[in-house]
Amino acid sequence: YQRRVHGTLYYTKRNRNQISDMVTISTILSPILDIFIVFGPTLGFIDQYRVIKKNKSVGSFSIDVCCILILANILRILFWFGNPFEKALLFQSTIMITSQILLLSVCMKYKQGEYQEKFSLSTVRSSFWRWTDFRSYVEFSLYFWISATLLTLVFIKSPLFVQALGGASVCIEASLGVPQMLQNHRTKKTAGISVPLIISWFLGDAFKTCLLYTSDAADDLLCVDLGGRRIIKKKK
Repeated sequence: YQRRVHGTLYYTKRNRNQISDMVTISTILSPILDIFIVFGPTLGFIDQYRVIKKNKSVGSFSIDVCCILILANILRILFWFGNPFEKALLFQSTIMITSQILLLSVCMKYKQGEYQEKFSLSTVRSSFWRWTDFRSYVEFSLYFWISATLLTLVFIKSPLFVQALGGASVCIEASLGVPQMLQNHRTKKTAGISVPLIISWFLGDAFKTCLLYTSDAADDLLCVDLGGRRIIKKKK
């Protein structure tokens, strides 16, 4: 508890014990939360991989989802070098790119013959992300990563460029559900889409919203965010 005497704020022993308990809880939960942040978003895609393997068909799953997540997370990784954020989120981006590459590999295994062209600089516009083989998608991703990295090395000192990287990453990822929605509308069915994948999207957005509001929440004495990094914040 706290008392104000002649304009001075005093904290009782019980209040200090409460702070100590919250610090201990946050210290314990922090690594658990980090693990969830790194691997949680990929769990739905693991199930989508399983569904495709089981059905031996891509079904109504849109491979454009893989494109969005690969590009968005490449830009997020580059943004980290100009404006470092939590390393758990950096590792999450690396794991997400890996998971999308693996998901693309199984998708193309069961989409053979559906598209007509391989990746080349001349086919980027005419048949973007509609190439015949898995290697084409890997090559494009590498081209994009190398090109974006070179630009970042040149303009890394520019705050405007760094913020543009982060903004582009957020905007691209924000469109994640659009290609899947269009695919479902076009095919008039949802067969082959993993239910846990859709649930993970919903829970992921709910978690981000919760993190947004709790990370800045503070009373007169302390502030504890979901990651346990900012434990105590005293107002002046």
